[in-house]
Amino acid sequence: MFPKAIGNCLHPNGGWGGVSRWLVVLGLPLSGLLLADSAFRALYLLLRLLDRRPSPNYPPPAASDAPCLAVVIAAHDEAAVIGATVRQVRQSDYPPDSLSVFVIADRCADATAQVARAAGARVWQREAGEARGKGAALDWFLRAAGRELDQFAALVILDADTQVEPTALAHLSAALTLAPVVQGFVKPMHADGVTVASLAALSEILSQAVDDTARVRLGWPVPLRGTGMALPPRLLAELAPRLRTRIEDTELSLLLAERGVRVAFAPDAVIGDPKPADGEGAARQRGRWLQGRVELLHRDWPRLLRLLLNGRPGDAALVLTLVLRPKMLVVALKAALAVGLTRSSLPTARRLGRALSAATAIDLLYYPLGLTTVDQPRVYARALLRAPAYGRLWLRGAWAALRSREAWLSARRGAR
Repeated sequence: MFPKAIGNCLHPNGGWGGVSRWLVVLGLPLSGLLLADSAFRALYLLLRLLDRRPSPNYPPPAASDAPCLAVVIAAHDEAAVIGATVRQVRQSDYPPDSLSVFVIADRCADATAQVARAAGARVWQREAGEARGKGAALDWFLRAAGRELDQFAALVILDADTQVEPTALAHLSAALTLAPVVQGFVKPMHADGVTVASLAALSEILSQAVDDTARVRLGWPVPLRGTGMALPPRLLAELAPRLRTRIEDTELSLLLAERGVRVAFAPDAVIGDPKPADGEGAARQRGRWLQGRVELLHRDWPRLLRLLLNGRPGDAALVLTLVLRPKMLVVALKAALAVGLTRSSLPTARRLGRALSAATAIDLLYYPLGLTTVDQPRVYARALLRAPAYGRLWLRGAWAALRSREAWLSARRGAR
């Protein structure tokens, strides 16, 4: 049907109904990906609403059985926050004899190394090297530390400003008995009353409380989130040289899916993730994500295509989740494409336009229906009424991405 439809579009005498040729030709294949994305979101939401059972709980191990964990924090000019993070990790409920904290001070121009060392971390200072960014810093550390890391059952990767709940490491450790890789629950932390921050938090919470919970039920891969993730040292050391973009968590997710490595989701391992309090910081954060997304599509499109077409729906769902972001702009794309295709004189294009209209409606309903699964639904419901502000934030992020080429594009004002 599709080859014939495209052939009809290209016919010089074919009618276009006011729609330009490029829209129809490109819109037909793109529509399949966008429709699949909405179908997966509808599936996740339906499973979550119909299956209210709590997520699997992994009881923490006894202190005598606790495996050795190494918390690894890659930091670039993070002297203002790194000390509190290291102290919080060291004060957690995990047995101190089974826990070590490593901080990678990556080309820091401030006192990150000194502050981290004073807080009780073992500091590795990276002063040179061509590659920049978190992935490169991790790769350098894993090669520099070498066999020293073999004593640890897993490396827990955290951000410099992560806030670790007391039992988080114990729950990550428990989940490691069921899967080689574990992702904890990343809890967005934001100032009350800040609309943009509330909308960003709602999106991240739903992607875990709804999407990841449904993926666990289906036995599908769970995406890594950059912080609160635990991996065996040798596995990470093997994959780290292949982390070449600003979104190393996305690259890791794809590499693990390609290998068929299971990633467990530990919702009780709660990791606080502070969000920027101002629009500039939030825009810079999204700019870094957009830069990474472009790099990923440019470098790894063959891997993305293989995972998308390998016949495993979980892998296809993972690819669409990781690539079709930000969701708000993807929804806008679906709506625009729906309007354009429904104006075509080609019957197939009009049917796809109507299907995309339904897909757009599903995406828009996902958020209000998802509110039934979160705490403080009224706070987020009020924020949803000002959703256009979130769209403007992503546009500012795109502008930040175009202006900056920094490997560490920090969300904090003044950071480099």
